Amino acid sequence: MRTRTLFRYALLALASAAAWLMMRAGLAKNVLELKRKQRTTLRDLIAQFDNWSERNRTIPHAELAQQILDESGYTQMWQNDKSPQAHSRLENLKELIRFMHEFESLQSFLEHVSLVMDVGTQDGDDRISLMTLHGAKGLEFGVVFLPGWEEGLFPHQRSLDENGQAGLEEERRLAYVGVTRAMRRLYFTYAEQRRLHGVDQYGTPSRFIAEVPSELIEEVRPRLQVSRPLHAASDRARGTARYEEPSSDCGMRLGQRVRHGRFGEGVVLRLDGYGQGAQVEVNFERLGRKVLMLAYANLEAL
Repeated sequence: MRTRTLFRYALLALASAAAWLMMRAGLAKNVLELKRKQRTTLRDLIAQFDNWSERNRTIPHAELAQQILDESGYTQMWQNDKSPQAHSRLENLKELIRFMHEFESLQSFLEHVSLVMDVGTQDGDDRISLMTLHGAKGLEFGVVFLPGWEEGLFPHQRSLDENGQAGLEEERRLAYVGVTRAMRRLYFTYAEQRRLHGVDQYGTPSRFIAEVPSELIEEVRPRLQVSRPLHAASDRARGTARYEEPSSDCGMRLGQRVRHGRFGEGVVLRLDGYGQGAQVEVNFERLGRKVLMLAYANLEAL
């Protein structure tokens, strides 16, 4: 079912709510001008809206939506309809209720509906839509960019520390949401170096990228490679350290894949020091992070 079809029903609910507010605020003074039967119908409708509004404080929003569809007679109307589209309309209503369960509140659902309709009314414009992964649920785009796919950021280290495997699975489900938003082309990006709170951090690509089949991945890297200064700590403390490319005899760069005879394959995270005292930190696939003396590590560049 197309997303826009689903949210047409949400817009119907919004329009009904707006009409209710208008009747309460602006049209109540004209009620006496209506015929007796019309006044009774209008009062019953307002009372029904009041009742649903009260229930909204005590029951889940998805359950309330189902009750509104049933008590308003809208579901029954399509059940009695014998036209070819009646069945699909009923299925759309079921999907609407199911979709509402994915949101914590009615407000968050309506905010998402508003976002979807804003996107849908600008199909002819050249633009970039910026949103969170949670806000992207139900949307589709021709080209999608997913930035910040680094270990510790996505999956976020806090989720792993606080919730363990359950936290990882929740992050993985969120990653799936992001990946499936793209219809034609999808870009993952990650930073080899970030400066956070005044401290340089060197990350590795998210494990979720490695879970994508390799035949679907085309790695694109800029010509400029991020490098950490190969200077002694004392130089940095004196403020005389300079950021420059590693010397040619080092043969290593940040983000480079290497192989160790004992530890296996990994990614270079940090280069520090110089000469015989130079150190390299490598995140090995099987054993995690290790700091090695570069002169004796015998690392093989891949």
